[in-house]
Amino acid sequence: MPTLHDVTEKTKLILKWGGIVLGIIVLLILLYRGGLFVKETFFPTPPPPPTVLFGQLDSISFPQKTSEKKRTYIIDTVTGKLPTFLDEKKMPRDRMKVYKISHNELTLLDLQSTRNLVASVGFSGRGIPIEGDIYRFQRLDPLPKTFDIDIVDKNFILTSQFPFNQEILDARNLPNQSEALTKTTSFMQSLHTYYQDLDPSKTKIQLLKLKNGVFFDAEKLEEAHVLRVDYFQKDIETFPIYYPMGIFSTMHFLVASVDSQSSLPIVLSNFYHQSIVTQENATYPIKSVAKAYQELTEGKGHIAANFVQGDRIPIKDVFLAYYATNERQDYLMPVYVFRGREDEFYAYVSAVDDIWIKDSSPTSKQSSR
Repeated sequence: MPTLHDVTEKTKLILKWGGIVLGIIVLLILLYRGGLFVKETFFPTPPPPPTVLFGQLDSISFPQKTSEKKRTYIIDTVTGKLPTFLDEKKMPRDRMKVYKISHNELTLLDLQSTRNLVASVGFSGRGIPIEGDIYRFQRLDPLPKTFDIDIVDKNFILTSQFPFNQEILDARNLPNQSEALTKTTSFMQSLHTYYQDLDPSKTKIQLLKLKNGVFFDAEKLEEAHVLRVDYFQKDIETFPIYYPMGIFSTMHFLVASVDSQSSLPIVLSNFYHQSIVTQENATYPIKSVAKAYQELTEGKGHIAANFVQGDRIPIKDVFLAYYATNERQDYLMPVYVFRGREDEFYAYVSAVDDIWIKDSSPTSKQSSR
């Protein structure tokens, strides 16, 4: 029968060899992880190829160009060079996500539900069909207003003959910035169009004055005739969403003076919202910033804003963003944004590699297969 001494010695022996084995296992794990670290540092594993799950994409629908004169672009960034874009792993960025945009389907209830919504903001009647799913409603304020709304997606245009209305020009009851924000937000909430992807911190309010029907910036509220309120969508990951008019949005309102609480202070609005499905996305290869810049110099892309005097355009910054237009699009696609000094110039160039754009050359299409 083993004695207490024998048991103690065997236990010590087991603990000794167990500790040695455990130490060897830990050492092997550390060596393995260290080897992986060294390998990834000097010979990193290439990322998987872009998923391109949506296949070839339609080209971005930029606004149609008018005849433009030749421009000369100057790289005027801090470094004097085009920037280098890195991904989350600090590697050169060679891809961006493309997101699905959802569209509602017409139902039997859409027309009546739209009638109820527009009635809540003072537009009565059954509505007149204009084109497709768009119906027109009217409101007979002291200043008559017309309201065209898509009964499916609830995008709308509100118009009136405000530029020459004397009450508007007198501006005695013009709301201040806070009141204008409250009134436009309430208007959207009544129509169920104050969407969760709107970012209140991005909202811009601009003071404008009118002269012979033309808008000019107003330096203070006392000089203004109307206030413009622009709403913007939240960034997607770290990338902002830009619209056809540079610093302006496809969701904006003009707010003016009214003579009573029952009158509608919104005298004009263009509201077009894209419903982005962030859960449905695919990665696509992107062209280099140098290639995008070359396309800009060749007159491709879209000039979203240009207040530069002369034909020499300094480019102060270049960054990646997403582009949302004011017409139906199936996918939210990335663009390179070229920005000038103090928001004087904005231009967009499509970022997705041309081999994945449907209207690229046949040779490019064949090489992408």
